[in-house]
Amino acid sequence: PTPIPVEIELDEPSEQLSEDIKAPNYQINISSPKHDGTVRSNSGTFVVEINLNPILNLERGDRLMLKVDGIRMGGLQEHTQFTLKDIARGAHSLQAFVVDNKEKLLKSSKLITIYLHTTLPPPPPPPPPPENGDGESNSGESSTSGRPNPFMPRAPQMPKAPQMPRMP
Repeated sequence: PTPIPVEIELDEPSEQLSEDIKAPNYQINISSPKHDGTVRSNSGTFVVEINLNPILNLERGDRLMLKVDGIRMGGLQEHTQFTLKDIARGAHSLQAFVVDNKEKLLKSSKLITIYLHTTLPPPPPPPPPPENGDGESNSGESSTSGRPNPFMPRAPQMPKAPQMPRMP
């Protein structure tokens, strides 16, 4: 007997697998930093830690996502720590999400607010006042107008000695 060719259609296994496995009922929250907490970082770098229960179902392609001020930070990841860099000082909102392999939202944390503080270095000392050519400084004069600045204190100065006329 002659074999008869038969056509068989196969589904994509990874796509079908993720849809067949039911999504877990995730519980997610941001454990660090705390809501209304202060983060101190001169460089704007800090770590956000996420509590997740149960652990991510990687077979389904579930991943974590973090948004700062409504903007997605970095890519999707399996780890529960996000390192943020170059965040500006001030108030920021943070929210974590669990998404599936098509980035469909499965669960989100509560929105929290944090305050990033930086310790700015002290300003450099002012430059020394320029000299006016005869060795005296213009410490009480404005550099733009040449007039004395009434708000700048001046030290008392010794009277100048009278100059004798030169002999021819």
